[in-house]
Amino acid sequence: MVNFLTLAATNHNTMKKTFTLCAGLALALGASAQFSDDFENYSPGDYIGVVSPTWTTWSGTVGGSEDVQVTTNDAASGSQSIYFSSNSANGGPQDVVLPFGQVMNTGQFSMEMNFKVEPGKAAYMNLQANATIGQTWALDFNFDDAGNLSLQNQQGVFLTTTYPVDTWFNLKIDVDFNVNDWELFIDTVSQGSFSNPENQVASLDIYPINQGSGNASGFYVDDVMWNYTPYNLPPLNAGVTLVADINGLAGQSKTPEVEIKNLGTSAISSFDLSVDYNGNVINQTVSGLNLASLATTTVTLNQSISLVAGANPMTVTVSNVNGMGQDGDPNDDVKTISVDPIVPALNKMVVGEEGTGTWCGWCPRGAVAMDHMAEEYEGFFQGIAVHNGDPMVVASYDTWMGTQISGYPSGLIDRKAVLDPSGFESEFLKEITTLPSAVLTPSISYDGVDEELTATVDVDFTQNVSGNWKVYLVFIEDDVTGSGSTWAQANYFAGGAQGPMGGYENLPNPVPASQMVYDDVARTYVTQSDDGSTLPTSITSGQNFTFNFTVDVQASWALENMTAVAILINDDNEIDNAGTKGVAGTPGLSSETESNFEFNLYPNPSVSGTSMIQTTVQSQEVEITVRNLNGQVLFGRNYGTVSGSLEFPINTQNLDAGIYLVEMRMGNEFRTEKLIVQ
Repeated sequence: MVNFLTLAATNHNTMKKTFTLCAGLALALGASAQFSDDFENYSPGDYIGVVSPTWTTWSGTVGGSEDVQVTTNDAASGSQSIYFSSNSANGGPQDVVLPFGQVMNTGQFSMEMNFKVEPGKAAYMNLQANATIGQTWALDFNFDDAGNLSLQNQQGVFLTTTYPVDTWFNLKIDVDFNVNDWELFIDTVSQGSFSNPENQVASLDIYPINQGSGNASGFYVDDVMWNYTPYNLPPLNAGVTLVADINGLAGQSKTPEVEIKNLGTSAISSFDLSVDYNGNVINQTVSGLNLASLATTTVTLNQSISLVAGANPMTVTVSNVNGMGQDGDPNDDVKTISVDPIVPALNKMVVGEEGTGTWCGWCPRGAVAMDHMAEEYEGFFQGIAVHNGDPMVVASYDTWMGTQISGYPSGLIDRKAVLDPSGFESEFLKEITTLPSAVLTPSISYDGVDEELTATVDVDFTQNVSGNWKVYLVFIEDDVTGSGSTWAQANYFAGGAQGPMGGYENLPNPVPASQMVYDDVARTYVTQSDDGSTLPTSITSGQNFTFNFTVDVQASWALENMTAVAILINDDNEIDNAGTKGVAGTPGLSSETESNFEFNLYPNPSVSGTSMIQTTVQSQEVEITVRNLNGQVLFGRNYGTVSGSLEFPINTQNLDAGIYLVEMRMGNEFRTEKLIVQ
């Protein structure tokens, strides 16, 4: 059964009945086991689910369309193999399962087989993590019709390589569960290794589908074998099983996350962690645990690391388990990953324009993607939510957006390829390395008499360009709210059937207007400057230009929550660069709308039961309040008068998964940020 890796809407009507391993196949936990089948002991045309005591199908029904027949058409050894094919966009109906007889999550596991993928066709298989199939895909093997192979699951893509088309090749995967090391071999040559958050296996599932350019899938399988060597748990042992990948940009600060597994028989109450990166060492003691044998805990370090350019190792070591010094197996105490951040181009800002609407039930995933981008890449990414058919629509912008996209939610990164929101990050990481042709610097002024905002944009070119280049301006607003049914957000993620979606799975459909806060909302879209200035068709490096964009302030706008986004459009109608300036603090605004302080929430989303507020206080009274989206106060605290660069903890352990509002009052000023609890 294929597991489609996308945030887009997925039709799950093709899901098959869950199959549970028969008791007769189950082996004692920790027992050595092995299996091999070269299909030579069957007769041509046999269904292997019928003649084999081990092979079965996804539904458990053998001898029919889900099963696979033995063939003599081709073979890697001997004269017989099994053949899978499909011309359906959804794959199947063949769906063959090889149970391993137990859930393997410690010790050593190896699986190999011979493959032959027909030209112009594709292949697919996966490893299931649990005895009950259909719950968790441990690893997907996607062989596309162009000779590319990717290993991935819901957590992301771990490894990509190529395979030989229309010829037999050997594929092998070796797994050391204790240190969470998965290594792929093709024809005995290592293709790379990785750590897998789903660090266990229980069965193999072979399912013909093409996730490449067409629907056709066709491939032979022969000489299937696997071997498992168990691990004898010592009395006291902690292992570093996963260090979360650290992705980002050079210069950003990131907080490491580490998974520790109890690989002993005694409960673990405490341990020490050490993280070494670029010559800087973070030491942290974790205590107050009651970690049972084979259970895991994820630790978010209490300090961050500053990413530096280049591939540099980050080494994590667990020690002093239960205060006893060396544990029972030092071989699993250390894990090293390579941290290789992307180096952004100087002065580059990427713009993501998302088509959305309150009527669109899939659009919450767009909002979640935009929030993720804003949190992960502040200062490098600027999102703009272009609303359609709801109270936040800007007619001219919406009309243009409608000519660019074919469905909602979708959008563009720097006005290039149309993307689902799930693709924003990968496209951003490509664009952020593109050297811009100019630097845009907006400044804001406010006319309280005529109720006008003016954005003055200085454009300083750093490269020679020619053609029809343009400067546009968009004012966006955060924390936008409204009342009535048209402000309610349709939500097809309600109930969780579509999986987690940033807390929307815990909200109703539709989400009432009283519980919705909209960010990055486009309020104006100005495509030429009010003073009539235009860019010449030939510009040399070092030239600079100034544009003035003046807009009438609407009564519904909250100016303190608005930002001016200046955009440079190149001759191909793509975004070359952008610059932003917040309206808050602009001279002429009333003191009620000025905001002289900021605070950061981290980690956000909160995954460890605690988030922190980080801010700088200049001898002010500080009060922090946490509310739900109904406005109900859940808890709060007045810290009195404080000063300095401070951190304030927020205990999220007792909060249900969802979206919350964290309000900080500093003196007479207020700021509110969204907190996501997972």
